[in-house]
Amino acid sequence: MLDEYRAGRWNAAALAGIHASISATDAVLGKLAGQRSAAEDHHVVVDILRAKLSSRVAKEKLDDQLRRLGRVLGLKNLVEYESRSFNQTDCDSLVKDVSRYLDWAKSQFI
Repeated sequence: MLDEYRAGRWNAAALAGIHASISATDAVLGKLAGQRSAAEDHHVVVDILRAKLSSRVAKEKLDDQLRRLGRVLGLKNLVEYESRSFNQTDCDSLVKDVSRYLDWAKSQFI
């Protein structure tokens, strides 16, 4: 994601960030809840994370991360299927959200 972002390839950076977030979510769910989401609608995973992790992760921390994940997942169809190209402004906030979400996801393995 960061390589694509630095190269100014906004759509590629956004897509890589979205997929990294989905993969990180699967890893966190696998480690902490022993499952992964098989739902076609990626937004369902936000509810699954909330249900499975609410007793294991501080509520305010989890809520922040779930909001981030929701924003990232909300851009998936736009980036993958719509004809509008992503621009730097769009990508700036996505990269920030993804980076913070991935940092949190990694912290679940420490």
